[in-house]
Amino acid sequence: MTAHRIADFLKSCNPDELITDVGGSGIIATWNSFSKGPEIMLRAELDALPITEENRFGHKSCHTGISHKCGHEGHMVILCGIAMLLSESKPVTGKVHLLFQPSEETGEGAALMLADKKFSGIRPDYVFALHNIPGFPIHSVILKDGNFSSSVTSIIIDLTGKTAHAAEPELGLNPASALSEIIRKVVSLENNHPDSPDMQLVTPVYARMGEKAYGTSAGKATIHFTLRCRSEQQLTELKQTIVSISADIAQNDQLGIEFTYTQAFISTFNHAESVRHVRNAAQKLGLVVVDINHPFKWGEDFGVFTSSFNGCMFGLGAGTDCPPLHSELYDFPDELIVTGMNIFQEVMVAVFGS
Repeated sequence: MTAHRIADFLKSCNPDELITDVGGSGIIATWNSFSKGPEIMLRAELDALPITEENRFGHKSCHTGISHKCGHEGHMVILCGIAMLLSESKPVTGKVHLLFQPSEETGEGAALMLADKKFSGIRPDYVFALHNIPGFPIHSVILKDGNFSSSVTSIIIDLTGKTAHAAEPELGLNPASALSEIIRKVVSLENNHPDSPDMQLVTPVYARMGEKAYGTSAGKATIHFTLRCRSEQQLTELKQTIVSISADIAQNDQLGIEFTYTQAFISTFNHAESVRHVRNAAQKLGLVVVDINHPFKWGEDFGVFTSSFNGCMFGLGAGTDCPPLHSELYDFPDELIVTGMNIFQEVMVAVFGS
């Protein structure tokens, strides 16, 4: 298990405290100066994805249907590199926490870790995380004040009618018409223009109606959408609109309807002071800084941490020819490991003032 391997490695780096099973399989390793000073938390993700890798190189995933296709393994190695540096030179003041978070891909892990009583004594002054981003020049540092990622949630709409014989559909309530109308009207709400402040995505991800019983007129249906907006307020308004549209359609067709939500990601908000630390670190290292005008369209569970603590997530360019995240052909560029370590190290130097 990944968490066990990370914990075993961290033990060899002699942290002053090592906490495991935080919020599930989360890990927090702390190097403590035992002198008053700032506390910094650096975060990496633990989870892989349910994707079968198509690459043929020697380090491809050995598990069918499971692979690291978002670069989390690279992010973990970067923090393990920081652990090695801390084992040689602890902070002179304050503390450094290295946090390895489970369940980032589902938007559940950060909240579970924060809610765990094992986390209760940790109050970092600054939290930092990076994410490799294909499509940007290799080693470039991508920054943005304010919202860095989008607000995301998934909505599940369940329709309930009444089954009947397929030869007598008039004796039942088939949700087919309502299902198709909901899909058409909800998808029409999409504004997939990344440069627009009103960008919102409505992506159908799953649908099902009835069963493979050809003598039966269906009586139930479900449709799942993933929603993405620039802000929590905009996402709330989009959810309300979808609920209103769908409820009206269901009522017109005499159908029952229920709404549930899953896998929510609040927008990662970058605080100006923390962004400045990363910018200064990148410039000191001679790295190209790319300032983006709008948040990325994907969600990031790190937003739970930046909603509680002063922090910043920054991007690390993975190359313009790197396959996209979550692609079967994606592979984390190993040359980013030293770059990520150097940035985190410079940020720590700036925060600790030495």
